[in-house]
Amino acid sequence: MVEQVIDADRATRLDDNLFFVCPLIEHIGRETANRRQDVVNALGPSRIARIIEFATSFIAKTQTPSYIASSKRLL
Repeated sequence: MVEQVIDADRATRLDDNLFFVCPLIEHIGRETANRRQDVVNALGPSRIARIIEFATSFIAKTQTPSYIASSKRLL
């Protein structure tokens, strides 16, 4: 039972990481005016795997705290 919970948690984190990597590739492609396939090929499997591995920490660094977001709306 505990193993199923751990596997489900691991699968959820992998999904979250993939949902981070896909828009990242899209963004890089738009900024550099390259096709998404070219971006993926340029990064290669090892770099993409590394981005997926560390995506959780990247996501935490890119999120704006709610008190900052709400103060920007007031300005």
